[in-house]
Amino acid sequence: MIIEKSAISKIILSGEHAVVYGTPSIAIPVFNCKSYSKIDKNNLNDKKIIIKAPQLDKVYSIDKNSLKNDILSGRDNLEPLEITVIYFFEKYNLDLAQDLIIEIFSEIPIASGMGSGASISASIIKSLAEVFNIKITKDEIYQQVFEIEKIYHGNPSGIDPTVIVYEKPVYFIK
Repeated sequence: MIIEKSAISKIILSGEHAVVYGTPSIAIPVFNCKSYSKIDKNNLNDKKIIIKAPQLDKVYSIDKNSLKNDILSGRDNLEPLEITVIYFFEKYNLDLAQDLIIEIFSEIPIASGMGSGASISASIIKSLAEVFNIKITKDEIYQQVFEIEKIYHGNPSGIDPTVIVYEKPVYFIK
């Protein structure tokens, strides 16, 4: 079982940072610059979820001890990639004792304003939904990605997950 999903990036044409403060912004999807997540079975039988992020030179390990009562408020010692996975498992009441390897790769430059964090989160959520046969809507993906964006950015506007998840140009006001 190997599942691979992708998510696009975006470019803001007008209103880049001011969108956070309620100023209108225009953003468009970029379909040929994506992030990818691939999920495969971990044959170690150690009931851990391994996240490999070679471009960040990071490997994360998630097990039952990673679960918090409220992952979005108790996130001080976890990275956004870990929280994306744990939040998904919490939302759908899934057992974290899994033997999975999640590999991520992105063509999107980090910190470029192209939505790399939102794109990676969206690709992971799509992959996990398919692995667990969860029929997930774009609205549900958006909500999860937006929660993770709060970790990346503190006070996000919502424009990144809007364009990336719905894959449409938007005239956006927070």
